[in-house]
Amino acid sequence: MLRRPMPTLLTLTLLVVLATLTAAPAPAQTLSRDAGSRDTGSQDTGSGDMGATIFPTDQSCYRRQYDRAHLASHPDQRVTEIAVGAVARDARVVVVNLSLMRRGDREVYLASAYCESRLDHLSCLMEGDAGAFDLSPAKGGKLLLTVATRGMAFEGARDFVEISGLTGDDRSFLLAGAAPGACP
Repeated sequence: MLRRPMPTLLTLTLLVVLATLTAAPAPAQTLSRDAGSRDTGSQDTGSGDMGATIFPTDQSCYRRQYDRAHLASHPDQRVTEIAVGAVARDARVVVVNLSLMRRGDREVYLASAYCESRLDHLSCLMEGDAGAFDLSPAKGGKLLLTVATRGMAFEGARDFVEISGLTGDDRSFLLAGAAPGACP
């Protein structure tokens, strides 16, 4: 007859800790500006709801398609088209989808992110640890997307593409409001 070993004190302690952690509600996860952002700004969420300011509805959309003249004057810019649209939001978080196209490629690359209000912008972390960016209101109802230092990654049907937050001309994008159907 096989005897099962008696659990050790360490084993029992680990089981109690595990049971406690799985039974307790998960703490609210806070999106961090550290996500690689250029500045070390405060975590202050302020009293305003930047999510509602930037994305007044779940169909709010911003997009930019760069023309040949712009691309000719920015030879290090790889992005030819970029869009960001809200898909859901509440008082704390805005969920956005992004799409991107780049030079010499007809592939549309996609990503999703979760954004939290800060004092004067939204701080966004991309799904699957694919990077980070900030969204800030700009003059004329436009939106400034600033890539964090750790960059951003997008997925296409055939491969992935990354945008550096440190080099090149793909570190910030000024997007205009667009019809909801223009966003992913």
